[in-house]
Amino acid sequence: MKKNKVTILLTTCDRYETTLPLCLMSIFSQTYSPYRVVLIDDSKQKKFYDFQILKNILVLFKEKNIEFDYFYGQCKGAVPALQIGLENIEDGWVFKTDDDNILSSNTLEILVKNIKPNIGAMSGIIIDKYLYSFYKDNPDKRPKEENGYYSKIENIYSEFNIQMVHEQSKDIKKVEHLYSNYFFNRIVADDYPLEMSPSSHREETVFTYNIFRKGYDLIVIPQVKIYHLYFDHKSGNRQWTNSDRRKNELFLVKKLKEWNIIPDKMEIFDDGEKIFITKKGVDYLIVYGN
Repeated sequence: MKKNKVTILLTTCDRYETTLPLCLMSIFSQTYSPYRVVLIDDSKQKKFYDFQILKNILVLFKEKNIEFDYFYGQCKGAVPALQIGLENIEDGWVFKTDDDNILSSNTLEILVKNIKPNIGAMSGIIIDKYLYSFYKDNPDKRPKEENGYYSKIENIYSEFNIQMVHEQSKDIKKVEHLYSNYFFNRIVADDYPLEMSPSSHREETVFTYNIFRKGYDLIVIPQVKIYHLYFDHKSGNRQWTNSDRRKNELFLVKKLKEWNIIPDKMEIFDDGEKIFITKKGVDYLIVYGN
């Protein structure tokens, strides 16, 4: 296989001894090694190098010739941290992951095998037990192929993202946006939307849909498995409030209007306390309160 230049883009906040070591070890264990890991530490403490387990993992990275670059975040949340990392990656393919995600060992190998000139970004299935339970309890929300695509942007409020459906065919699916973790061509990607709140929510939708709007294909490869871990401590995205997520939902609504998805396909009601978003003709409701 021709070696492609692959960088891991990873932000972290106060998970030095919980999920971050597991995430980094899953990167180390890849059958296709990245050439570089770019980590942005958004914690106020900035104690990454104080933990022996993390220093040991960096020794393993060095043995495998994986470069490691560490940057200070601004303690303003995931989106500004991601932008810092993006500005320090010039080219090649980038896999953005979260510090509470574990990559199956062949994740990068499968993704790299599917690199083509017309593909701008790709991802796999997110194994999340809580969202999977929600899907099982709401089978009517299972995404359907529509005009050759799953996860169409106009259906974002009326169906589940295909990446959250654990039981599906092995066929590669074309989509219009990606969720959570994604592998993208750095050259075709725009900056992250810094207008968003500190909460990591909906920025991946805006980021990947902008790649789709440029004419590049986005795909989901079901053989790629990415596991989402839960840790109850108020770290990472769990330190931010529902108001932060609400702000990001309103930002996405603004973008949907700019993209002419609204008002023809959706109705939005914001009473200052809660947001109600429905798709015309579909009995669906999403609510974010203060």
